[in-house]
Amino acid sequence: MNDLDHIPLMNNGHIPNTRLQRADAVANRQRLLETAVSLFAEYGVEEVHMERIAQAAGVGKGTLYRHFPSKGDLCLTLLEGAFTAFQDNMLAEMRQGITAQSSPLHQLAQFLAAYVQFVERHMPFICEIQRGGVDTLKSPGPYAWLRMTIEGLLQTAVAAGELAHDLDISFLADMLLAPLTAQFFRFFLVWRVFDPKRISAGLQTLVYGLASS
Repeated sequence: MNDLDHIPLMNNGHIPNTRLQRADAVANRQRLLETAVSLFAEYGVEEVHMERIAQAAGVGKGTLYRHFPSKGDLCLTLLEGAFTAFQDNMLAEMRQGITAQSSPLHQLAQFLAAYVQFVERHMPFICEIQRGGVDTLKSPGPYAWLRMTIEGLLQTAVAAGELAHDLDISFLADMLLAPLTAQFFRFFLVWRVFDPKRISAGLQTLVYGLASS
C-alpha cells in the first residue's frame, strides 16, 4: 500500500507552479479564500455567487476568475486541507492494519465508513466541485486516490485468500465508490432518507458479502 503515498491528491492546475506569483496576487488569493469561507459559513455554499465573493473581498471579478475560474475550483482549494488530513489518517490506519495483520476486507469496510463521514461533513463543497465539473471521475485528484486505495485493498484481499481470484476488481472498486459520489450520496440522504450510519452499514454488508461470492 506504500505506493498510495505518491498518488496526487488534488487537481491544482489552476495554481501555477512554474513561476512565482506577485505578492499582491498572493494576498488577493488569500483574501478571496478567507472571504469565501466567511460567506459560505453565514449563507451556505449554494447561496453565495462568485461576484458576491469578489465584492466582499474588495477585488475585481477579473482578479477572482484569474485565481478561481469557477466556484468549484474555489471549493476544491478550500477542501484540499481536509482531504489531505483524511488521506494521511487513512494511510496511517492502513499501515497499522498491515502491522497488526488485520483482514484486508475489514480495512476496506473501515475505510469506506470513514469516507462516509468525510462526505457527510463536506457535502456542500463536494457537490459544488462536482457540479462545476472540476473533479470529474476521469480527472486526477481525490477520486483517483480513493479508487486506487479501494482497488489495492481488494487486490490484497484476493492475495490473502479472502476473495475469489476471478472477481472483476477494477469494476468492484468503482461500484463501491459510486454511492459516495456527491450526487448519489445526496440522493440517499434527501430522497431516500437514509442516514449516514445506514449508508455505511450497507456498504459494509456489500464488502463482507464479496467474500461469499
